[in-house]
Amino acid sequence: MKHAIALAGSVLVLMLSLQCYAQNQQQPATLRSLLLHELHTTHNQADWFVPISVAVDGLTAEQASWQPPAGGTLSVS
Repeated sequence: MKHAIALAGSVLVLMLSLQCYAQNQQQPATLRSLLLHELHTTHNQADWFVPISVAVDGLTAEQASWQPPAGGTLSVS
């Protein structure tokens, strides 16, 4: 009888833990959700880098379209 009660208790604990585990599963990330997350966290939230909205504040179209002179490189080395 003690063995049956212990077995029933073990099964009950296992079933409850599996149900809790299943409820905590997140949906797989999609490309859209990843890109939206990156946009939301880089556009106006300060993290370890300057947010894009702050970095381009006051940037003119002429400055944004600048290119190096012919034969120039984009390398910083």
